[in-house]
Amino acid sequence: MNHKLLNKTLKKTNRDLRIELKRVIVELKYTQALFKLLEKKVKEKEK
Repeated sequence: MNHKLLNKTLKKTNRDLRIELKRVIVELKYTQALFKLLEKKVKEKEK
């Protein structure tokens, strides 16, 4: 495998990983927001 091709592949992989990471972070924030909403509803029911 030549060096240039390896570099190109690594750069692409890095970019793909960053995109994937951003997507995961967004999903995590969304999940946290949903969880907080659920928590709030549970607390309201306990009153």
